[in-house]
Amino acid sequence: MKTTIIDLEPFPLSERHGTYGGKGCRKEGITIDGEYWIVKYWYATIKIQ
Repeated sequence: MKTTIIDLEPFPLSERHGTYGGKGCRKEGITIDGEYWIVKYWYATIKIQ
């Protein structure tokens, strides 16, 4: 499997942005070519109560 890094800056937030639950990471909803995608940014959850 090959890893590809994509600059997500030009893709707009979707109307689903902010609706994804969970505390395991920060999530953003974006639209790429008319399709919905979830971008997950990992961070440590040790301080989350």
